[in-house]
Amino acid sequence: MSIVDLKLDFKRSRPLDIIAVGNANIDITLYVNRVPGPDEAEESLNLVVSGGGAASNFAIAASRMGCRVGFIGCIGSDDYGKLLLQEFKSEGVDVSRVQVSTSKHTGLVLIIVEPDGTRRMIAFRGANLDLDIERVDDEYFKSAKIIHIASIKPEMAYNTVVKAVKTQTIISYDPGSIAAKQGLNALKHILEKTTILFLNQRELEKLVGSRDVYSAIKILDLGVKIVALKMGEKGSILLTRNSIIHIPPYKPKVIVDTTGAGDVYAAALISSIIKGRSLIESGLIATIAAGLKVSKPGARKGLPYESEVYSIFKSIGSELKRQVVVKPIQ
Repeated sequence: MSIVDLKLDFKRSRPLDIIAVGNANIDITLYVNRVPGPDEAEESLNLVVSGGGAASNFAIAASRMGCRVGFIGCIGSDDYGKLLLQEFKSEGVDVSRVQVSTSKHTGLVLIIVEPDGTRRMIAFRGANLDLDIERVDDEYFKSAKIIHIASIKPEMAYNTVVKAVKTQTIISYDPGSIAAKQGLNALKHILEKTTILFLNQRELEKLVGSRDVYSAIKILDLGVKIVALKMGEKGSILLTRNSIIHIPPYKPKVIVDTTGAGDVYAAALISSIIKGRSLIESGLIATIAAGLKVSKPGARKGLPYESEVYSIFKSIGSELKRQVVVKPIQ
């Protein structure tokens, strides 16, 4: 089977395309000329307050890409939580299974961004830690074609996987850096049930001990069908049992903020696969979506809409496709 013929067994009659599971945060983003050292101070050039969290960004990005999306997470019973709920609803994301903690504040992340887009983040998990997957009914899981799990503790991710497997729902997993630190063996029980895995190069190294793309074959050996390796300005690599596909980057004129770019990439890739596009086309659409995101500040403001992405794809898709490199795996 050639890579463009790779098909996933979606339950196409299900009412939701994707359910995202993970954190719902308020992001406070400060833009600086330089990061201060110990006992130093630096004035911020700009401030952006917005919704955030990998799964939350993914959910809204996928909705903007034309998918029917639900979100499972936990917020605090505070004004920040109400703001996040309102934003989800305005973006067409189903929040019927969002939980509310009465003992913890809504999660918050402080993000410091340098002129070249480099980020530093400090996270307060808050209500995110109170998410109880067992409280979510099986019928809700059964309503989606795919469950996307992002940046939550491995124990919580595994509980989600158990629910998804029980309801025959395809699993997409973006572990994030903290979970990836635990290594391949610690996540093995999750990866064995995962169909699409999203990593950056640092996370790949933490999982398998190397940034070499061929080292990711160890992950395919566990049963993962697609490893999507996000490489920033170098583009991305889609690894399957048959092929290694290098997808070129779409570079905007100015890089403002890379926050959420990986979430947008994942959302656009999965949305395109669900709609029946080939893996190469899906990768190109994802790289355009991620490029659009980094040209704007904040995690949410720059999330592109389907029409914007497809307009660029129609204009330069053929040019980008000529830059795609496909290598067979021997």
